[in-house]
Amino acid sequence: MKKFQFLSFLASRQFLAFLALIVVSLVIWFVGPFFAFGGLKPLAGAGMRVLLIALLLAGVLLWLVGLSTSVVFVALLCLLIWYAAPLLSLGHTAPFEPVSARLTAIALIVAAFALFWIVRLWQKMREDDAFMKKMLRMDRRKDESPAAPRLRKIEGIVTSALTRLKSMRTGARGLGKLFQGKRYLYELPWYITLGSQGSGKTSVLMNGGLAFPVAEQMQRAVGTPAGDAASVDWWLTNDAVLIDTAGYYTRHGMSTAEDIKAPAAETGKPAAGVPGKDGADVQPAAKSAEDDTKQNEASQSKAAAPSTASGHVVPPGQGTGERRQKVDRAEWLGFLGMLRRHRPRAPINGALLTIDLATLAGADAHARVAEAATLRARLAELRQELGIRFPVYVMVTKMDRLTGFAEYFGALTAEGRAQTWGFTLPYGKETVAKEGLRARCQAELAELSQRLSGSIDTHLQDEYDPRKRRSLAALPEEFAALLGPLLDLIDRVFLDSRYDDTQLHSTLRGVYFTSARQRDSEIVVERGTVVQRLLSTRDHAAVSPARAEGNQGFFLHDLLTRVVFPESHLVSPNLRWEYRYRLLRLIGHTLALLLFVWLAIGLHVSFGHNGDYLDTIGRKVQALTARVTELYKTPKLQAVPDTLTDARYLPTFPGLDLSDPDSAWRYGLYTPADIATESRRTYDALEDNLLLPQIVQRLENVMSGAIASKDSKAAYDALRVYLMLYDKAKFNAADVKAWVLDDWAKTDSAAAFGGRASMIDHVQQLFSGERVVQSPLIRNDALVQQARAFLDGSNATDRLYQRAKAAMLKEAPDEFTLLRAVGPQAGTVFTRASDAPLSRGVSGLFTFDGYRNLFDKRLPEFVQIARDDDAWVMGRSYLGEAQKKNG
Repeated sequence: MKKFQFLSFLASRQFLAFLALIVVSLVIWFVGPFFAFGGLKPLAGAGMRVLLIALLLAGVLLWLVGLSTSVVFVALLCLLIWYAAPLLSLGHTAPFEPVSARLTAIALIVAAFALFWIVRLWQKMREDDAFMKKMLRMDRRKDESPAAPRLRKIEGIVTSALTRLKSMRTGARGLGKLFQGKRYLYELPWYITLGSQGSGKTSVLMNGGLAFPVAEQMQRAVGTPAGDAASVDWWLTNDAVLIDTAGYYTRHGMSTAEDIKAPAAETGKPAAGVPGKDGADVQPAAKSAEDDTKQNEASQSKAAAPSTASGHVVPPGQGTGERRQKVDRAEWLGFLGMLRRHRPRAPINGALLTIDLATLAGADAHARVAEAATLRARLAELRQELGIRFPVYVMVTKMDRLTGFAEYFGALTAEGRAQTWGFTLPYGKETVAKEGLRARCQAELAELSQRLSGSIDTHLQDEYDPRKRRSLAALPEEFAALLGPLLDLIDRVFLDSRYDDTQLHSTLRGVYFTSARQRDSEIVVERGTVVQRLLSTRDHAAVSPARAEGNQGFFLHDLLTRVVFPESHLVSPNLRWEYRYRLLRLIGHTLALLLFVWLAIGLHVSFGHNGDYLDTIGRKVQALTARVTELYKTPKLQAVPDTLTDARYLPTFPGLDLSDPDSAWRYGLYTPADIATESRRTYDALEDNLLLPQIVQRLENVMSGAIASKDSKAAYDALRVYLMLYDKAKFNAADVKAWVLDDWAKTDSAAAFGGRASMIDHVQQLFSGERVVQSPLIRNDALVQQARAFLDGSNATDRLYQRAKAAMLKEAPDEFTLLRAVGPQAGTVFTRASDAPLSRGVSGLFTFDGYRNLFDKRLPEFVQIARDDDAWVMGRSYLGEAQKKNG
């Protein structure tokens, strides 16, 4: 058993919820720092992760205890606004980048949230005076419900029943149980029993042939007491939940004990005990009941006491009648509030209305009218308090006390006793719209009576006992005499009223005749018949045998299992809940439809834009392909700039910003990104094949010319740049670009391309540093060796000094100028003999600060860097050279 309990705990909502929380928390803690949104890493800090995990924990706890988790979502929304809203932009404007804008947005959200709950609280206080007084702390003791002690006990009973229902197996499995919510409450239909004290409500349920899987209820059903009886019993079966209520729930003021303070002299005796159903502790089904006379004499005992014609017991202590009625009504309404709170959509699926045969057989018409008024009031309160419309099944109980019942039905088998005796009406407007409720019921009852009369002859032929034959002969007349009072009671209970807006149509589903417990007592409905006079003769009474007693259920099993339980769908759910649900569903469907339309329009527009874009790019590609093909056939340097320009702007399109495309382009069909990537590769390939070879050839020409003119500096600079284009490790895009632009500025070597201006952008793009550029041509090693041999004859020390000084100039202080030393008025006093501007002066490397802090301190470092670079250019090792000289 412990193993199964442990496995049940592992599949519980609580365990699964905390397991999911632990997994999510671990993901947030270890993976969260790697999440980034537009360069922002909101979970990089430990404090933010701890805060987020704490909010998730609070949300799970609120969800498990059934409270609103909206406060957690509001907190998460505020955090999202604070950290992520600055990334939101409208065009070139970021409205939430200022702190004040985010604080304003958060304040508005918090204010709207607070206003929403204030309105909810105000509505609740308007609808519920008790809640308002409790919130305002006004007369807490004075305004406490008079039935508060009883309601607390009932709350415990309800909680226990709901706990059992929660453990019920449902269709949800595994993680599905985590999201099933309160589905278990609606897995089985709920039915409530109503009827006066002693009308047989409990007996109907216990002897109806139902199986009770709960061990405690199984014991009670077979007659074994299982604790004190309560005013409300929850009978749990595999097909339905049956709520058995006390008789004083129907007729207020009939409870035999109260949890209120009352003087003993006023009540006749001190109040004691817990009020059970029907004003006493419930008697097990298997126990024998006292006869009617003893029940009347012992109405204060713990035996059931149905004795009067109206089916209820007048409690002692008439001085507390009003107080009892007030307490009973408060308990009844409080119980309905519990049902509405725990099962808001449909607190019940139907009501079983029990009417004692004695109530119909009594000659007191006023008692029947009072009984009908009481039942009508309780049904109206059910509809008003629960906010639902539900079917009502009228059950005439204790039919075994009708003369001739035992003789007529006593020989039935178990299957015969299980069938239904009564009629079922169409549910809804059809009942009233066609022929009226009373007329329909009268016709159905007349047909039942006719069928009974038509089969009585067969039973009389099979019976030889004169006594039983007389009882059989009296049964049709007794049953027919019963129909008039029954019809009047039904008509009064279900009478259509313009003053009751909760009963839009008749809720009567059917009328059925039942017997749950057979007792040695008969009730005569019509005493004026010849048969009844013969049965009531003294001589006959002297030899009248005792009636057999039993607890067999007649006409109950199929009624409950085949008529009542399968019709759980007939209930109209809580109107307010249903309207809210339908409104939310309508809003959800509307939003889904709007989202669908929005996405459909977006897809259509995006498809059109991307289609036009691809058509345009296709035409550009064809034009570029033709131009490149022509250029390769007949090389023409003047055409290179235009070809490179076309390739560079190949992915562009009017109205499209490739770096920040409009949302109308990005509905799942965005293609310019791939086009731009491939276009950039094409542009790079064309630069490497059309522009770079010309630059390499220019470097070779410069080296050859410098060697011929004995210009060591020009030869060294050209050789260094030339070698960079053949060595990926030493490639420096800035140095190569500087040499090319300087060469074009000095010699106008770009004239072959049609001018320097047309090629500057392409050179800057080629040597932008985004990629390593290497020459597609084979390196001219002979020219390299020739340049190195020429440079070996030059002054290496001067070359190293120039390289070191050039490196130090990048970190040197600003130049010393007269403008900085004297100020703007220096031009009115000083002029330079060379006519150079006063804004130019002595290099910062040769100032006091530059010499002391840079040149003198870091000269060895820069010289070493220059030596390493010079060794790479010259193709030798200075360490090997030094060893050679020392040797």
